[in-house]
Amino acid sequence: MLGVILAATTAAFVTPVAGLLGHRAVRRSANAALMRIDAPTGIDEQGFVRIGGIDQWISIRGEDRTNPVLLELHGGPGAANSPYGARTREWEKHFTLVRWDMRGAGLTFAHAPADQGGPVTFARLYQDALERLRAAGRTKDAAAIEAMGPDPRHWTSAQRSSYDKLCAGSDPLTLDTVKKVIIGSLWLSPLYTLGRIKAYFDGQRFSESVTEGASEFDDLADGTRFEMPFFIFQGALDVITPAARAKAYFDAVEAPVKAFELIEGASHFAALRHPDRFLDLLLTHVRPAVTTTDHRGTA
Repeated sequence: MLGVILAATTAAFVTPVAGLLGHRAVRRSANAALMRIDAPTGIDEQGFVRIGGIDQWISIRGEDRTNPVLLELHGGPGAANSPYGARTREWEKHFTLVRWDMRGAGLTFAHAPADQGGPVTFARLYQDALERLRAAGRTKDAAAIEAMGPDPRHWTSAQRSSYDKLCAGSDPLTLDTVKKVIIGSLWLSPLYTLGRIKAYFDGQRFSESVTEGASEFDDLADGTRFEMPFFIFQGALDVITPAARAKAYFDAVEAPVKAFELIEGASHFAALRHPDRFLDLLLTHVRPAVTTTDHRGTA
């Protein structure tokens, strides 16, 4: 009898799990089909590039190589944007979208967790940016970045991580976005196996140390004059980076073209919560600015 009960219980447990994984497989397959780029003028290059002594994952995708380049530098710690391809597929019709899972994050971390070169620091990420520019032969840009310096004033990673988690966990909209957009995208991404999903969150924990050296940055002191277009598109209800603070910084900035827009109904991760609204802002403000001038700025 006990054996029958255990067998029945096991079957009852296995059935919904199998159904869940089956549904996931169908949805991942559909997203893989959605992500295909067949246009003759398109580009779809994804893979690992040697940067800073380790393999780092970079994706370059778009339906027309003549479109402006939109480079994403993800937030963190370790909050890579590689899972969001299906959500942002429409962007690739208007821009060549470049995504980079930086050291300690996303597919870069999943590829070789033990090969990340020790704790991730802001200074280390800064050096990877310099090395990438030099490898591309952009010595002038690299020199300009190096002249600025990383200015590594310190915060504690524990304090920043605790603050962000408390903000996100106590705000229903942010928490809903984490569940539906962040976790949902990871669960259904063709790029993410179950092992890579685990590695994604392991990478976030590994990358907490990057906050040391960034918490006391004074953006105003670093300068507010930019010889390029400048845009801030902000979640109106962001509890981690409040809109009022972003607007105060924006007001201090001088730039040949600039715009500040709030995305209503969004907290943190506004561009991913409302990718259609973000694309509309890119097409309204950014694309005209970068296609009618010699500047090649990104949002």
